[in-house]
Amino acid sequence: MEKDDVENSKEFFEERERMTTLLRTMASTNKGTEEMLREVEKILEKYQEQPQLLDPALEEMLKVVMDGVRGILKRWQESQNEEKTTSSPMRSYFSKFKVFRDSQMDRLMSVLYLFCKTRGYKSIVKFLPHDVSDLEPVVHMLHSQDRSDFKTWQTRYGLLIWLSILVRVPFDLSSIDSSLLQTDDTSESYETLVTQLVVLGKTYLSDSGATRDAAAIMLGQLLTRPDMSSTSQKNYLESFFEWSSEILSRLAKSDRREITDVFLTTGVFRALTEILKHGDRSLLLSHISQLFDSVLDVTDAISKGNVNTLQRKMTTKLAQRIGLTFLPPRVPKWRYERGERSLLTNLSSTTLLPKKEDLTENKKKDVKNEEEEEEEEETAMAEEIEDVIDLLLSGLKDADTIVRWSAAKGIGRITGRLPSMELADEVVKFVMDLFHKGEGPAAWHGGCLAMAELARRGLLLPSRLESIVPLIEQALQYDVKRGTHSVGAHVRDAGCYVCWAFARAYVWWFFLYLVLHLSAREKINHVNLYSFMYLSQEKAHSNTRTQVRTECDETSRPSFVPSHDGYSNM
Repeated sequence: MEKDDVENSKEFFEERERMTTLLRTMASTNKGTEEMLREVEKILEKYQEQPQLLDPALEEMLKVVMDGVRGILKRWQESQNEEKTTSSPMRSYFSKFKVFRDSQMDRLMSVLYLFCKTRGYKSIVKFLPHDVSDLEPVVHMLHSQDRSDFKTWQTRYGLLIWLSILVRVPFDLSSIDSSLLQTDDTSESYETLVTQLVVLGKTYLSDSGATRDAAAIMLGQLLTRPDMSSTSQKNYLESFFEWSSEILSRLAKSDRREITDVFLTTGVFRALTEILKHGDRSLLLSHISQLFDSVLDVTDAISKGNVNTLQRKMTTKLAQRIGLTFLPPRVPKWRYERGERSLLTNLSSTTLLPKKEDLTENKKKDVKNEEEEEEEEETAMAEEIEDVIDLLLSGLKDADTIVRWSAAKGIGRITGRLPSMELADEVVKFVMDLFHKGEGPAAWHGGCLAMAELARRGLLLPSRLESIVPLIEQALQYDVKRGTHSVGAHVRDAGCYVCWAFARAYVWWFFLYLVLHLSAREKINHVNLYSFMYLSQEKAHSNTRTQVRTECDETSRPSFVPSHDGYSNM
């Protein structure tokens, strides 16, 4: 850790009292100023690297913010009720709202966005109020927002994030929909509450900023409710899948697209990913085959260079979710488990290095597990899984890091659900093929990421390390000259990530044995061997260090120079 990082690191939320005072001032009266908002932002910026320090105070601070928001919402609702007359049809109230803007509301919602930005919306949303009585007023407030006013986008973001928790109320939404309670002759033309939510969500999917993500999150929570696919009302889930497939088909067939279409298709990708993440597998299986056909069409467009980086990432992520939907959740019996996942705990569990006979016995156990797995009844696997894996393997060689990273996580997750060890081995072999000398740095980087994801999930058995470790050794030294400069720093960093995963996935003495064995066979230099010794921030066990030093010349003890090679970053 650098000296500046040490000086800037904190042990607790030091500005808690000041932050609470600012929030109470902004929430209680309209005396809050833009200067107060900027001060809140500066305080939260200090905790971007340590957001967990905010956790003890999150509930208190968010309650202050949301109490202020609910107060404004209540006053606005009362004013709306006063403006309504008995002769005015209810339809006009639901279909057309006057634009509402309140500076206090905008500042409070900006604070809510800053909290989501710093700590993540998943940690924030669980502290938001979720009373049933808030659902319709929030929907109506969202109707009253001016989408063309870019200065207030945080307000729309906050309302959508709030709706993502409100739509999860444990009641049938039709039972709390006031539009269904109308008895006049025009009641059939009213927009139901669910329809309003779906329309609003679709509308904001075409936004260019964070509101698009918030809308996708809200739709993911709404459309995965059990009452969204019931026979008693419109099948909103099926309708959304049909609409989404149409949007994706448009993306795949069009050579020239408007910028709004790019935003919309990205939002559709995100919404579908959220739906497949939270939805009931039994309900989704009947829809995803058609959806996957649209994804394959987009893949063809990717090969022609017609899709941008973010859409390629979302395509990879969506394919991953589709694959996980096809495969039932399972824990493979052949998965390697060392017990504790903490390196420090494992290091302290024993002090003796194993004998070679112990390692041979470990390999025998691997073979036994494999034989037992083959005797089990295999689960039928959808044909689409092969296409999903091919898509993810292609993503490992993508030109952009975020796509490769998404593909690597997908490979790890899907491999863990494959019905047999043979299929998992095939995936491992395909990943190993990426470490070919003819492949570029992108393939090597993606291969390292995939290996790390497989290892930390226990999907790489110890008996397979002997063939994999030399590949990682090459990755740690990867350096390709390109004119006056060289490339390979990201590959070396990914190699360090693999070592990090190995050190936590396997018993320390087993991995050490392989390192020493390879060092003797491949003649790894002393610097490299010492680098293997420091596989994590917890360092290695004292006996391990002693064992390594016996293999090295004490006079050649390395000094780790940053950014020279992969070892220095470990």
